[in-house]
Amino acid sequence: MITTDHTLLKSERLNKKKAIEALFGGGNLSFAAYPFRAVFSISEREDVSARILISIPKHRLRHAVDRNRMKRLVREAYRMNKGVLWDVADRCDCTVNIAFICISDRVSTYRDVQRSVCKLLQRTAEAIAKNTKL
Repeated sequence: MITTDHTLLKSERLNKKKAIEALFGGGNLSFAAYPFRAVFSISEREDVSARILISIPKHRLRHAVDRNRMKRLVREAYRMNKGVLWDVADRCDCTVNIAFICISDRVSTYRDVQRSVCKLLQRTAEAIAKNTKL
């Protein structure tokens, strides 16, 4: 299912406990592009091509306002650039679960967040293509 619209549906959010435990359980690849680190796993094809989880640790950004702003920035950057990941996931007929984890101690600008998310999505897409032999 290739999407051309720039939406982020509820079904594209990673919220099942088993899937989250499998994502962080070990054996999955991760990449870092400041101010984020991405951990991803590949699973059998489900109803969507990719699911995301955004984690902004409280010990990194103390104020809820700052954490919420960073989450909004990540969601927006992902929403606008998810096509790269979706194309690869559709070609390999799988679902990609990806978590963006903040490693910064301060709120970043949208430009920095978008650059980081684009780089992480590109590297993830390349790793998926290499692992599934596309």
